[in-house]
Order: sequence, then C-alpha cells, then structure tokens
Amino acid sequence: MKIAVMVYGQYRDFEIAVKSWNFLDNGYDFYFSTWDKSKQFNSSLNIDKEFEVNEDMIRKHVSNSTISILDESKYIENTFDGENRPNKMIHHWKNCLKLIENSRKKYDRILIIRIDSYFDFKIPLNEIINNTKNETLYLYNDLIIDNGKVWSQDLFFMGDQDLIFDFIRKIPDKIKDIHFDLGETIINNKYNIDFVEPKIRICPATPTLNSYDIKEVTYILAHVEWINWIKNGKDYGKRKLL
Repeated sequence: MKIAVMVYGQYRDFEIAVKSWNFLDNGYDFYFSTWDKSKQFNSSLNIDKEFEVNEDMIRKHVSNSTISILDESKYIENTFDGENRPNKMIHHWKNCLKLIENSRKKYDRILIIRIDSYFDFKIPLNEIINNTKNETLYLYNDLIIDNGKVWSQDLFFMGDQDLIFDFIRKIPDKIKDIHFDLGETIINNKYNIDFVEPKIRICPATPTLNSYDIKEVTYILAHVEWINWIKNGKDYGKRKLL
C-alpha cells in the first residue's frame, strides 16, 4: 500500500514525540503543516515556552517530508476569530490536504496525526494498515456521549484517500469545539467507523518530559505527564462511551 501521513499542529515537543515514531522507515510520505512559532504555557507547572520553528527542525527527523510552515500572525490578522484554536487545527488539516493534492499522488491510506503525538504500538503500524478496509474511517478510540452531544478525539484518523478528503472537506471552516464538531461530522455523514486502540496507544508529549533523560521516556511516563498537564490546565469533565 502507498501511505501518506498528514502531521499537523504546533511543533511543541515534537523532538521528544518523534522518538516513538518507529514507522519513519516504512516508506510513507509525510506532509507537515505547522506554525512558524511554538508556544506553551502552564502557570501551575511554571512553564512558559516560545521559540521559532524552521524546516530543518522537522527534516532532520523526517527526511521524506513535504513541509509547510505558516505565519501564525498573518493567519490571526486575516481570519475572523483568528485565535480560535479549533479553527487553527482545521486550517492545518486543509493545508495538508492541499499539499497532497499538489503532489498529484494517489494514496491507498492517509493518516492524520498530531505533531506532538507519542505512540506505543502493540502491533506494527504496517500490519495494522494492511488489515484496514476501504470506506471505513478509523479513529483512535470510540465516540463519546457528553451532555447529549457526540464527542470525538483528535489524536488519530485513518482511511482511504477519497474518504479522508471527504471527511476534511465536510468539517466546517469555523467551529466552536473541535471534539464536538468532529463527532457531529462523523455522525451526520454516517461514516463506517472502526478503532485502532488498543493496538495503538497515543498521548501528546508535554514539556515536562524535558526534565527526563530521553532514554527514560516511555509511553507510560508520557501518559502520566500528559494527565498531570491536563489536571493542572483544563478539566475535561465526565463523559460516557457512545
């Protein structure tokens, strides 16, 4: 199969997360869309980071990549509600879609992942992909009911090219909550869905992992630090599986 990986979002702690990407030598094509600056703030954990991002910071880890670094300040100036984080995320998805379209390549499967995703694979990714079906949207885990609305994660999506393109195009450009809008898009379009967890486990890498030797960092540690980051930042509330 010919595989493309769409990688999106702020650079953040990509240098830590990418150490878990044991699929870099699988012959996939990577399409990155990120901002020219990376910013992270958590007053409870005394973290306030900001730095500029360039292509070399990505290409030294992922050589077979097409990279688009966007000027965040221009996006904010030229876009209504430019500071809306969900809108920024979908902007990166649609930018990645354009990169693939411009390549004129056709892929059997396209993956969508966050740039700061830390992975743990129970089964090799190639094996997981080879056992997928056309016309099925693969999510990281199940959809969730939250106060009567459908909630979806944003860590991982996969499908054939036609389906992924259709999924991205049908997500509104202007949204309020990325998780609920993704869930609504999936339900309203009646996509066949399946899940990759527990064959894959994913969590965002956090700045607190920089306090450890990189050789000490495992998925379990990354997950613990992610939960700690959430507890000291945002309360996601209680949700029920759909």
